[in-house]
Amino acid sequence: MHVLDRIRFEIAPAGAAPDHEEFLTVLSDLWQPSPEPGELAGPWGPPGAGLGTRATQAIRSGERNENRLSDLAFHERRPELSGRRIRPDERGLITEWLWIRDTVVRPALRAPAPGPASPVSDQRRSDTWLKTQWRDYECKERLMVSILVLSNAVHVNPECMGAFTRLATTLTGAGYRASETGAYNCRAVKDGTAKSLHSYGLALDVDPACNPWLPGKTGLIRFSTAKTQPERCREVEAGRADTTFTSAQIAAVESIRTVDGLRVFQWGGRWNSLKDSMHFQIDVSPAELDRGIAAP
Repeated sequence: MHVLDRIRFEIAPAGAAPDHEEFLTVLSDLWQPSPEPGELAGPWGPPGAGLGTRATQAIRSGERNENRLSDLAFHERRPELSGRRIRPDERGLITEWLWIRDTVVRPALRAPAPGPASPVSDQRRSDTWLKTQWRDYECKERLMVSILVLSNAVHVNPECMGAFTRLATTLTGAGYRASETGAYNCRAVKDGTAKSLHSYGLALDVDPACNPWLPGKTGLIRFSTAKTQPERCREVEAGRADTTFTSAQIAAVESIRTVDGLRVFQWGGRWNSLKDSMHFQIDVSPAELDRGIAAP
C-alpha cells in the first residue's frame, strides 16, 4: 500500500462502519480540493506541465502502477526532496502528490500508450564533446562495473549498463554471434596520444580479427554479401570486405534511440578518415541517456 493511501487507511481501517465513508470523502476533499479557475498555477504548475520524462518513459516501458508513476512525476517536479518519502505532516506535499496522480497520471493511463519518439537527429558527437560530458569517469577503473556483453564479461561505465545490454541483445537478435569483446581500457587512441573513449567505459570492441581497424580507409565501408558469418569473416581476411557485420545488423544497432530520438551508439565503420568496424561507442551525454532508451 502506498504511504499516502496508508494514511487514509490508518484513519479509517478496513471494516470501518459505513457512516465513516462521508468523513473519508470530506478528508479527501480537504487534501485534494477541487481547483477554481486559475488556481492551477500553484507550486506544482499547470496541467500542461505533463508527466515529465521519467514517468513518460516508464509508461512507454509498460509501467501501469499509478503510485509508482506519480512518485516519478512528483519527484521530477520536486528535485529538492532528493526522492525521499513525503511525511504525514507535509499536507501541502500530500495534496500536490494526489493532484498529480488524479489529474496527470490517471488520465495518461487512460489514454493510448505513446509510441517511441521519432528520431530527431543522426548526430555524431565528437570524442572531445563526449569526453567533456563523461569526464568524471576518465581512467576510473574502480567505478566500472562488470557485465556480460555478447561473448565475454567486460567492464563498462556504470551509467551505460542498460545501453550495452541493449546493444548485445540487438546484435544477437539480428543473428550475430561474437567470440571476443573488450570494453574499458585506460589507453590512448591507436593513432595518437589523446585518451580513447575506452578509458571512460564508453566503447566496446567486437571480434577485432573479423572487424578490423583500417587506418586511412575512406569512402563507404564494404559489407560482405556472404550468407554466413564465418564466410563473411573469410571475405574480410581476404581483403574483399571491411567487416563481418551485415548492413542490417549495423542498422539495428543504429536504431537504438533514447526517448528523445537521439542515437545511442555510433559505429566506427561510419567514420570518414579511417574505419574501425569492431568499435561501438556511446554517442549521448549522461543526462540524455538517463532520460531512458526507447522501447524496441
